[in-house]
Amino acid sequence: MSQVDKLKNLLVELKGRIESATTESQADAYSQYYDALDALIKGYEIDFRPWGHYEVILNQPFVKVKRIVVKPRGRLSYQYHDQRTEDWIITRGTAKITLDDEEVWRGEGEKIRIKVGQKHRVENPSFDNKLEFIEVQTGTYFGEDDIVRIDDDYGRLELDHLKDHVTIKEEQLKNKTNWWSKMGKEWTEEDDGHMLDNDEIWQ
Repeated sequence: MSQVDKLKNLLVELKGRIESATTESQADAYSQYYDALDALIKGYEIDFRPWGHYEVILNQPFVKVKRIVVKPRGRLSYQYHDQRTEDWIITRGTAKITLDDEEVWRGEGEKIRIKVGQKHRVENPSFDNKLEFIEVQTGTYFGEDDIVRIDDDYGRLELDHLKDHVTIKEEQLKNKTNWWSKMGKEWTEEDDGHMLDNDEIWQ
């Protein structure tokens, strides 16, 4: 079961407790937990790549923070960004970094800044242990399409990474579609568009 599924199941359980609460104060207490968790998972974002995965832990208009995990011997593409600066803080393992064709190393507790337009990549040189670091993005745009790849070990095209991008809304849409299928209703593009435009579906 994925992390998204676990969070959704917890929401369902909390909703049941709200409905079965015997007192108003008990229902209010469960509602507070429900609202807090609902707000959290609406912004939940996880992305699996050939080299590992990342999770978004903060997403604001002028800053985005990710926790990035690189599997043993994994290496990200050599790339640059046009609209953001990145600060990396190593929290586990050792990072082998290429920055504008120069090799630098960072260990736990150390950091490095990647400026707008600087070519960069990070590699986990370990055969056994994961590399983990926090990435703080600052700038004017943080979309995953602001990646210009120069070299990639996995043969990905410029926007191939967007195919793996998973958000909570996509998970909910997928599950909703499955339920409609089980109920025997034919799903149409009109239904799809209505669902995406209706905010009540996500509440």
